[in-house]
Amino acid sequence: MDKLIIPITEYQGSHPNKTVVGTIEGHIYYTTRTTEHFFRIFEGFGLSIAAYNKLIEHGVKQVLITYCSPGVKKYLLTNINDWSSYGGYYTNLISVNKELIVDPQFTLPITEMKEIREEELKALNESDNLLTR
Repeated sequence: MDKLIIPITEYQGSHPNKTVVGTIEGHIYYTTRTTEHFFRIFEGFGLSIAAYNKLIEHGVKQVLITYCSPGVKKYLLTNINDWSSYGGYYTNLISVNKELIVDPQFTLPITEMKEIREEELKALNESDNLLTR
């Protein structure tokens, strides 16, 4: 039986329209980030708290970020609870029709993420135990 794929739609950065920011497949949330998504001040990435709550609601256990920068592709794995336990907080303000929308986010430094090899991706789908703290 194929796994159900659930798209997660939220704001992306400061863009005023919601878009698909990732998908849930089984117990894993897959999302792709580029250098424009990297928070230099936090040395990591953000995850909308609204998206985080949807992930918890769907039983997500791990987050896999495919990080694409010029000439580099990395796979960064985290436990979902790392975002609330080890992450910071950022208030993302988005201007929509001359009104400000508050999109709070957890931020997690890449030092709290495990880089995995492409060969490990298949095992990730078959096991809950690839990442332990």
